[in-house]
Amino acid sequence: MVGADLWLFDLLDFLAEMISQEWIAMRVCKLVGLSLILTVLTLTAGSKEPLAQSCTVTLSPGSSLLEAIESAPSGAVICLGAGLWREGIIPLKKPLTLRGSGREQTRLQASLWTNIKRDEELSLAIEALTLERPQGDGLLLVGRARATLTGVTIFMASDDGLDLNHEAQATLRDVHILNSRDAGLELWDKSRLEVQQGAITGNFDGVELFDEAQARVSGTQILANHGRGALVDDKAQLHVVGVVVAENAWVGLTGREEARLTLEGAQVQRNRLDGLFVLDKATALLVRTAILGNGAAELCRQKETLCNGITLQGEAQVEARDSQIRENADWGIAGMLKKCGYEEDDFKGRVSLSGTAISNNNRTGNQSGETCY
Repeated sequence: MVGADLWLFDLLDFLAEMISQEWIAMRVCKLVGLSLILTVLTLTAGSKEPLAQSCTVTLSPGSSLLEAIESAPSGAVICLGAGLWREGIIPLKKPLTLRGSGREQTRLQASLWTNIKRDEELSLAIEALTLERPQGDGLLLVGRARATLTGVTIFMASDDGLDLNHEAQATLRDVHILNSRDAGLELWDKSRLEVQQGAITGNFDGVELFDEAQARVSGTQILANHGRGALVDDKAQLHVVGVVVAENAWVGLTGREEARLTLEGAQVQRNRLDGLFVLDKATALLVRTAILGNGAAELCRQKETLCNGITLQGEAQVEARDSQIRENADWGIAGMLKKCGYEEDDFKGRVSLSGTAISNNNRTGNQSGETCY
C-alpha cells in the first residue's frame, strides 16, 4: 500500500493545482481521493476475501436435499432456506458447498458422511446452518477429505459431533458442538484440525485425539462436558491458544501415552476433579496459562480423594512458564507418590517451572503445602 498511497497523494496535489478555486479544489480532491481510497480498499479486500460464490441450487423445506446433492455438479453451491429438513444419512461423494440461511434459521436433521476411498480427495464447505440430532456422527470425514465449517452448530449427535479419520482435515470457524453422546470432536490416524472461535459443550468428552492426530484450537470455550474437556492419547498433539477449559465433570485435560499438550494463554478452571492430568510418557507445556479453582466437586473435600491443579503419573513431564497455579482443591502440582497422599509411588517424571506463581492451593485443608513431587 505504500506505492498506492504515494500515487494517490501525487494525484490529489495535481488536481489541486489544476483547479483555481480553493473551495472547489478542496472538495474535488476529497471526493476523488475518497473514491480512489474506496476503490483501492475494495480491490485489496477482494483479493483477500472474495465474495461468496452464488447459489447453484436453492431449496425450500420439503425439497429433498439428498436428491439435490446427487444431481448437482461437482463444486455446486446448494443453498437452503429457513426451515427444517429431515434427511437421515447423506453420503457425500463430490466436492460441494452446503449453505444455510443462518444457524438459527436452517435446521438439518441429518448425518453427513463422506463416502470416498482412503486415497481419494474431497473438498467440502458447510455454512450457516444447524445439524440437529444427527443419527451417528454429525460430520464424518475419511480418506483425504477436506472440510471448512463456518457459522455451524452440531447439536445432539448420537455419536461424535465431528469425526476425522485417516488423513482428513477440517477448519472450524465460529462452530458450536453441543450435547453429542460421545465426543464433540474426535480425531484418528493422521488427521488434522484447526478450530477458530466457537464452543464445545455438553458432550461426553469435549475433544478426543488418538494415534498421530493433531489439533490447534484457539479462542474457543470447552465447557461443562460430562467427562473430560480434552483427552489426548497415543502420539497425538493438542495445541490450545486463548482457550477456556472449565466446569467439565471429570478432568479439564488429560494427556497419556506419548501425547503432547501445549497450552498458551489458556484458562483451565473450576473443573470438577483435576485441572490437568498427565500420565505415562505424555508431556505438557504451559505458557502464560492459569490453572485455577479445580476440584470443584463435593467429592474433592474428602481426604482420600485428591483433586489437584496438575496431577502427574508415570514418566510424565510438565513445564510451566509465566503461568499461575492457584486456588485448587488440593495440591497445585502433585505426583502420584505416597508422600503426597497416594497409595503407591508411581511418578518419576519431571517438573520445570519458570516465572510461575503457585499460591492459595490446598483449599480443602487436607494437604500440607502447595506442591508435592
